[in-house]
Amino acid sequence: LALQGLVLAIILFYTSRKIKSNRWIAAFIFVIAETTFLMEGMRSNVLIKQPQLLEWLPNLRMAIGPLIYLYTRSLVLGDENTGRKKYLHFLPLLLDAQYQVIALLYITGILAIPVVTDLYSQPWLQNLLFNKSIISDLPTLISMVVYIGLSYRMVSNSMGDTAPSSYKLADLKWLKKLLRLVIV
Repeated sequence: LALQGLVLAIILFYTSRKIKSNRWIAAFIFVIAETTFLMEGMRSNVLIKQPQLLEWLPNLRMAIGPLIYLYTRSLVLGDENTGRKKYLHFLPLLLDAQYQVIALLYITGILAIPVVTDLYSQPWLQNLLFNKSIISDLPTLISMVVYIGLSYRMVSNSMGDTAPSSYKLADLKWLKKLLRLVIV
């Protein structure tokens, strides 16, 4: 299923040169497929037995909310250029990049500095970095709820403000259903 999602995302991304909103939904499908792939890799112990793979497979789940929001914004407001500010929505991805940050610290030699080594070897920090719990999923849940709420409000306002064309109305109805499905 994850592989099919990856293939669908790649095909949709490269065939939607004119419709920018399709690129956002392709990125959303890619992130869902990649997150599913990582979850199954952890559940099947493949990633536990091969921990070096975690250095190269980033966890992108914090991108789900921003991608839904940017897709909604693209459909509602059109393909207007929002500039580079839109990429600031993806800064929370750094919360899930602990394996990549640690690998970067190791490769650059920063982890060999005595002060950094002492801090890194503290049990509370090791527990925070590597012991996953329900609390570690809380930022992702909060991000998704906030971005889906913003997206839903944007769609509802767009449907009520003016009489959209039948094509845009169909897109907005579909988007509203998608948002409801994702929040469930």
